[in-house]
Amino acid sequence: MLLTLTAFFSYSDDKTMLTIENCKNQQDVSFTMPALKALRSAEITTLLPWKKQEHRYLGVYLENIIKHVDGNGLETIHVHAKNDYSVQISGAELQQHKYMLAYAINDEMITRRQKGPLVLMRDLSRIKVEDIHELDIVINLVWFVERIDINCGIKHG
Repeated sequence: MLLTLTAFFSYSDDKTMLTIENCKNQQDVSFTMPALKALRSAEITTLLPWKKQEHRYLGVYLENIIKHVDGNGLETIHVHAKNDYSVQISGAELQQHKYMLAYAINDEMITRRQKGPLVLMRDLSRIKVEDIHELDIVINLVWFVERIDINCGIKHG
């Protein structure tokens, strides 16, 4: 039983965690967890609508990841999750809110049980508590992130 639980909560270092595809220039790149952690990391401490207290998230800003597929001229991205949820985010919105792919909460890796290993976040600390549940604020927060398409239009699969 313990071995089964360990396998459920751990990730292989050589397993692809994230794939980025840029449709304009046909570049794509896949990241393992060690490759993501090797990029310049950042922290966000914020309250989320489904949490009772602030948590500190560690990860990589999307702008740093997108550079690996020459994201110049970025118009829109689609972030896809393992549970078939996806969101479209404009380049302007990415610049305004500085989205992050978080892989740790309070110094602990985000597990599958916590809807990880990658979660798309943004800092919500400047939003009034009474406004934090607004759909337009939280709709672009994505759990179970596995793929990001850049300038690809709408595509599935």
